[in-house]
Amino acid sequence: RIQAARRTTMPEWGAALPNAAPMLGLMLSQLLFLAPRDDVRAASLRGSLGALNPWPYALLVLNCSGYIVYGIDIADPYVCATNLPGVLLGLWYTMRLAPLISSKAERAKVETVALGSLGAWGCIGLARALALPDAAWPTMAFAWGTVGGMLLFFGSPLASLATVLERADASAIHPTLAALSLCNCVSWTAYGALGLRDPFIALPNAAGATLAIVQLGLRAYFAPPPGAGAGADTVAAVP
Repeated sequence: RIQAARRTTMPEWGAALPNAAPMLGLMLSQLLFLAPRDDVRAASLRGSLGALNPWPYALLVLNCSGYIVYGIDIADPYVCATNLPGVLLGLWYTMRLAPLISSKAERAKVETVALGSLGAWGCIGLARALALPDAAWPTMAFAWGTVGGMLLFFGSPLASLATVLERADASAIHPTLAALSLCNCVSWTAYGALGLRDPFIALPNAAGATLAIVQLGLRAYFAPPPGAGAGADTVAAVP
């Protein structure tokens, strides 16, 4: 009887996972996208970036716009619905922070990545729909493009790793965002591996989960000094 019960319950659990994992991932992604809003608003009001890194927000647009095109190509509503708010919020964050970048060259690069990636992915998707509706290779091209965008997005805070090690201070790493990123990536890894069996969703998110663990480890090891905790929450970099 126990074996019979297992045979009946396991398929039900297995059938629920492909819907439960992306729904959880969708909700966690929105929390992740919304988490920096107070930091970005505070930087805009004081007229200074402080330790806030504007690059992750431009890369958020690159990552999410690519996954929207990929989600449309593989006809997955979860992928599309998850990433649309990320594009809109990434653009808003970039527009609020870009004027605060003191270097004109750096400001131009950030704006170009955000707006250029959105326009480029839109044109690529349009070309796919109109000129190459039956070709198989564009799907692979979209997949590799989204992998690159996701790794840049999740790895962007690690660009300041040398500074963290030099100063022995990881206050620029936002622990809440890193924790949300870890949970979010685990959900999407499960969906990509067990639901879609799509390595282009599973593997980048597994790498993102690893990077989030690294960030949390650095934050724990190089914890801000006593009395600096409040400030650390306002100079966050996103995972």
